[in-house]
Amino acid sequence: MLVNTVRDFIRNELAPLEAGIEATGELAPAAARAIFEKSRALGLYAMNIPAEHGGGGLSAVDTMLTEEQFGHTTDILIRRAFGNVYEPLLHCKGAQVERWLQPSVEGRRTCAIAITERQPTAPLADLVTATGDSTWSVEDLVVATKLRMLGETADRPAVGLRLATKLPNASNESGIGLDTTDFTASLLLGKTVRSVRTVVNGGFGILGDPVVGNRQSDVITYGVSLARALTQAAEVVGEVNGRFDTREDEPDRPSTTRAAARLGARYTVGGWRGDAAVIVGLTGRDPGIGFAAGFTYVFNAFQIP
Repeated sequence: MLVNTVRDFIRNELAPLEAGIEATGELAPAAARAIFEKSRALGLYAMNIPAEHGGGGLSAVDTMLTEEQFGHTTDILIRRAFGNVYEPLLHCKGAQVERWLQPSVEGRRTCAIAITERQPTAPLADLVTATGDSTWSVEDLVVATKLRMLGETADRPAVGLRLATKLPNASNESGIGLDTTDFTASLLLGKTVRSVRTVVNGGFGILGDPVVGNRQSDVITYGVSLARALTQAAEVVGEVNGRFDTREDEPDRPSTTRAAARLGARYTVGGWRGDAAVIVGLTGRDPGIGFAAGFTYVFNAFQIP
């Protein structure tokens, strides 16, 4: 029903405006305000934002189904009719909610990917040197390794250590990255009992703060997974993992707490392994539901004498 409502709104309210936009290259402010008012009255504005913030509260799947209809008209009309409220605004805390999140949900502020204005007082704004209405950078690179410290025995689980660091390729001068290096360390425990493999991990992480460049976020990481063998090649796998921000109660500090649950299957043939899973977010900052798939090839790169 919601998808039909969105489809009808696009056909009846937005499509008639396309010719004028194509001819002039712009949308008249009065027309933009009119379609915003009609959309908001139907509950179609900011549908991806949780209801407690005034949005539609749609799940990730419902959001994808409605946004599929957006391709039937031009981007400028979609932004004005249904909003362009980005999920990162959900990280706002304290005064940031009143300044950024709430006005965006209510349509008093409009988010844009292009650089349309500059706020000299915004966090880290003095570090940005990008000019014009666009910017670019290379994504940060994560380098990690796992070390087996103790092998598994009948009476003891296997013990390992995972160390990872994020290299700051995306610069803060571009306005995209933080130019900080993150570090995480986790202790891993794994034990197989008959056909069930259990793995538990816990550790800590030191992450950059997206609001204050010389401040860090300290997080506790955790996870647990269960793998049940169905045949020699097939397994059913479930896991919960996440991180807890130890400083999330501090005012005007964006929380980095995350958690997600996965349920899927794994199939192995020789050195090849394929897997697929459904992902469910467990906090208000995580996507509602998602899907993942992957392939792995296992080989011996070298042997230590």
